[in-house]
Amino acid sequence: MIILKILLIILIMLIAFLGIIYFRSVNYLTYSLQPDKLDSEKPTTQNDIDKLVKDIVGKMTLREKVDQMVGEKKWSSLSKMGINFLIRNRFPHIYVGRNERLAIPPWVLSDGPRGARVMDKAINGVTTFPVAMARGASWDVDLERKVNDVIAIEMRANHTNYAATPCINLLRHPGWGRAQETYGEDPWLLGEMGVAAVQAIQSHNVMACPKHFALNSIENSRWVVNVDIDERTLREVYLPHFKKVVLEG
Repeated sequence: MIILKILLIILIMLIAFLGIIYFRSVNYLTYSLQPDKLDSEKPTTQNDIDKLVKDIVGKMTLREKVDQMVGEKKWSSLSKMGINFLIRNRFPHIYVGRNERLAIPPWVLSDGPRGARVMDKAINGVTTFPVAMARGASWDVDLERKVNDVIAIEMRANHTNYAATPCINLLRHPGWGRAQETYGEDPWLLGEMGVAAVQAIQSHNVMACPKHFALNSIENSRWVVNVDIDERTLREVYLPHFKKVVLEG
């Protein structure tokens, strides 16, 4: 009888514990992405931005600098992601780099190539576009710019500011698990479409992230693959579009 009581108490405590985790994961806190509390006026020139950045970094402790690269605690972000994705069918906001003391707003990543993935709790849906491979087949750079205009606007509406797109990997094998994410197998096409996407995204104050690593073209052994390539092929085939997107985007 005593054993049953102990087991019942443990079960109640476990249910209460899991309930708290669920409640906190579903009703997670959200933060503003605007640096509203900055003491100085809003920077308007590159010199103003450089001066502001230098001033803020100069005030940061070592712990604060490390925190800018760490983000949310792993157990917290994993439970939030798992519960919202599996039970609520939505991607939650995962915050990185927030510093309340120095009024540094966080950044929040949202996939991706087919449209915004992270959704604000008050929003029920976003626009889903055809895959990048289909858009690349059109060779329509202006259309790609318009698509990413919408993607960026919806990302901002969902309170995110970092876009995990565009994917500009050069496709070499149709069995690659991310084949549909990229525009094709031609470096020139990848560069033109990538520049259009980046320029459109960043015009709405969203950070673009051209991805993935230049020679990433396999999925089932992505953590252990060793790429052996000659210098000429690397420079003429796999890197030109990344260079174009970085310099022109």
